[in-house]
Amino acid sequence: MTHQTNSEKLRALIEDNGLTQKRAAELIQKITIKPCHERTLRRWLADPDCKSGVKCPDWPIIALEKALKKPNAKIS
Repeated sequence: MTHQTNSEKLRALIEDNGLTQKRAAELIQKITIKPCHERTLRRWLADPDCKSGVKCPDWPIIALEKALKKPNAKIS
């Protein structure tokens, strides 16, 4: 059994729901009421060996899952 990293979970949520990185960041920000920029999201999605990559925390995944349960979440 393989363990999915938070980056992989986040990428899957974005791809499976047809979101752009910008829209995913907007949804995360809307739920958490914390700044979440597209650039931050890209850093979470980057290869962990890349020096610009940052380990993805749990909270953006939880927030995006919550946002996607709301009606019209995928609409701008």
